Amino acid sequence: MNKTNVSNQSLLLEIKRELKDVKNVVIDINKRNKLLNIELQKAKQEIVDLNSRMPERKQGWFGGGYWEVKDDLTTNYENINHK
Repeated sequence: MNKTNVSNQSLLLEIKRELKDVKNVVIDINKRNKLLNIELQKAKQEIVDLNSRMPERKQGWFGGGYWEVKDDLTTNYENINHK
């Protein structure tokens, strides 16, 4: 074999190893992305659950506000923005 063939062969093997490393990195990123997507879906569901339990803020007469509880109980509060 001549020197060029050996150099080309070793270069091709090095490129092949590098591509395998890149492939492993991409696989790892995809796995992390799937896990992050699962966590994002859990967070979104938690926000929906919390929102469904929160009372609704209503605007009263003359700028006075109150919180309307969603389970048929209405609790009036002094305007919380007024100090």
